[in-house]
Amino acid sequence: RGHEGHINCLSGSVGGEYICTGGSDGTIKFWSPDPVPEHNMDKDLPYRRRSVYVKKKNSPKTSQPESWNQVLGAQKDDSKHSIKVDVCPSGDGNEVLSLHWRPFTNQVAVSTRSGVVIVYENLREKFRITRHTEPVYGLQYDASGKMLAVCCDDCTVTVWDADSGDYKSDIRYHKQRVLGLAWLGHLHKLASISMEELIVWENPGRGAEVNALTRNRVASWNCVAANDEIIAAGTTSENLVVLWCVQSRQVVAALPGHNNHIVSLFLTTVEEDYEDGTVESLPMLASLSDQMFIIWNLKDVSNTMEQELLSLGPLHHTRWQGQKAVTAAPDDRNRVTLLKAGERIHKSEEEREEITAIILSKDCNSVIYGTSGGHIKKYRKGTTPEVLTMSDKHDMSVLALEVTQEGVIISGGVDSEVKIFHPDGTIFKCSGHNHFVRDLMLISTESQVLSCDSKGILKIWDIATGKEVSQILEGFTSHSSCIDVWESQNSMESYAAVGGVTGGITILDLKTGQVVRKIAEDGLEIRKARFGPSGSYLATGHDSGDIQVWDVKTGHALLATPLKLHESWVKDIVISKDGKKMLTVGDRLIWWSLEFLAQAQTQAVVPRRKLSLPPRIRSRKSSESKSNCSSIHEDSLTESQLAAIPHSATSPALSTQLPTSATSPPPPLRSALTTNRTQPINMTSSSSPLINMSPGSPLINNTVLNCQLSPPLRSPTMRRTERALSGSPQQRPLSLNLSSPSPLSPAHSRKNRKAGRGKQKELLQTFDMKGNSADKVFVNEDFTKFVTVDDAGILYILEEYKPQKPQIFLFDSKP
Repeated sequence: RGHEGHINCLSGSVGGEYICTGGSDGTIKFWSPDPVPEHNMDKDLPYRRRSVYVKKKNSPKTSQPESWNQVLGAQKDDSKHSIKVDVCPSGDGNEVLSLHWRPFTNQVAVSTRSGVVIVYENLREKFRITRHTEPVYGLQYDASGKMLAVCCDDCTVTVWDADSGDYKSDIRYHKQRVLGLAWLGHLHKLASISMEELIVWENPGRGAEVNALTRNRVASWNCVAANDEIIAAGTTSENLVVLWCVQSRQVVAALPGHNNHIVSLFLTTVEEDYEDGTVESLPMLASLSDQMFIIWNLKDVSNTMEQELLSLGPLHHTRWQGQKAVTAAPDDRNRVTLLKAGERIHKSEEEREEITAIILSKDCNSVIYGTSGGHIKKYRKGTTPEVLTMSDKHDMSVLALEVTQEGVIISGGVDSEVKIFHPDGTIFKCSGHNHFVRDLMLISTESQVLSCDSKGILKIWDIATGKEVSQILEGFTSHSSCIDVWESQNSMESYAAVGGVTGGITILDLKTGQVVRKIAEDGLEIRKARFGPSGSYLATGHDSGDIQVWDVKTGHALLATPLKLHESWVKDIVISKDGKKMLTVGDRLIWWSLEFLAQAQTQAVVPRRKLSLPPRIRSRKSSESKSNCSSIHEDSLTESQLAAIPHSATSPALSTQLPTSATSPPPPLRSALTTNRTQPINMTSSSSPLINMSPGSPLINNTVLNCQLSPPLRSPTMRRTERALSGSPQQRPLSLNLSSPSPLSPAHSRKNRKAGRGKQKELLQTFDMKGNSADKVFVNEDFTKFVTVDDAGILYILEEYKPQKPQIFLFDSKP
């Protein structure tokens, strides 16, 4: 029988013969699992894909007494393979949170939600530790079995004597509850983890020296495991397993793959036999999430420490050299990494301060970045790369950077200042904002820079002189979330869209400082806004995942219902130069078609009215029609059909409201889109990208896309309409002179979701990332290549794939 509640923890004996489990029912159970037979390994497979087993050895360190009664000192219960021990009194709501088997003994230490630690020996209580009054989330014996480490909800880590239970020492370095701990193999060191910190206690039991393990971004930690060479920690925000080298204390790998946060880690060593008779010890890591269990082979990482399977970002910036993408981003060691087409070409030395902003120069030869200490630095690649630090700095973190074609650097920071650094050494300090500067944008052919603070206040600065040109207060909001600028080719017209968490979007004329239009004032929180290439419409992305397109002149929504496919924040929007395609970024990448916008902005809305057909004499032999009368909706007719309707005196309203424009081209063939989170994406779009993923090095995935076209189905309504349009004398004549058949019934049309005007698909395709989301995407000039980095640190290079047009062969059906 199992536990009556959830199983919270388990621990095995050193030899693996016995398992102890603890549950939410306040009990622990000792199990004697049946041995697992050893399977023959397929020698033709590479060693990483072979089944791994442990070859037991009869040595004093791993051998156990043969009898179950000798090990546990008690009789079994009515269960065949387990013995139950009541740890917590029944009915008090207490439960077992963690347990650990003491090496080479029959002792098991158990911790409870009430804070009591109980040590059992042969199923009998040996002693209790009652110092803690809050839940104890983890405990572990060291490799020698002499000390017991305990971590508690009160933010402390305590070390006790394993034989007597006497107190030795503790540390109070953590600021939040300590969730787990792990001894570093046979080294006398202890790693402990809280939600925000991962530290190593260098000499537990004797001193209080601690060192923190960090990476280049803030993470939410959940569990930890360690051995003599590796420290592994699992995250809840990025679903990553991050590895540090014990000797250097540097990040050596970030392992993606889980779809949920990591809940448990375990490091061990297994032995593998080869055909030549040699035996190799392989370091293995097991990681567990809510829906996935992964075993990692850490041979390369533990032996060389030079593989550098590091994640990138979260900051990144990409420019294009021809058709190749050049990307700059910090890695887990906080080094500036420069990649070309996904391959690393340069890396800087480790930066002590966190990198908070980054941008590439126009020629891609330099990387400008800002730090949490307010410094502005330039990393120049070459045979002897060097890092130059600007002579002036911000008082606080740098949040925004811009660089001109001439190499002028503009920065904005939390200290509410804008600084302009000229190549000749001239520096301008621009003050005037009362809140931190969150965005910078070059305008007026790079002669001016626009700065926006956290309240939506805009200031325009002259780059050559550093003087303030104008200030615009009308974009004020409680918390600004986005800004975008549109300028005409001659820079005669210039508009800015300022959005906030509340209050919608305010469109401002940068020449006059006046409000042009306010959009979505009562709508959902707006995270991103982007002007179309003509400046006539504005696309907005919301925290709810909705995407809406607005007419700038009227402020009206151009979509009857928002485009909704994202499940969380829409963080970036990019629109092609021809305005026909749009790419949105959030929890996934989604391509949309905007070809319907030109028609939506120029065409008058045709009112919905019903065109009745004259009745006919009912035929008793007619079995298809259920009614004497039939009708056709105006919305189901094309422009050519509507234009062919004769203007009669009986319907003057219709004759004056119908459009008289030229016949529009027929809509393109429909294509079906199928996506799957775990399988390669198959698309039928004529512009389907070829997907290449790279964790900061070579591309590792290619997807083949296929195109299939199928003929439309002909419903009974379609057949009746075709007979009516054919002019057959058996059918009643129509009062409309239709030159082509009407579309399918509305019931059939509703099956095609997101169908815009002309039955064109607005959704083109989607791409799911390994991480949870991405913040930014960069696109080349012709909108065929895309680069982004998700929160798991994986670099994605997406390239458009254009399949050849299918050849259509016509066969004569005559014999």
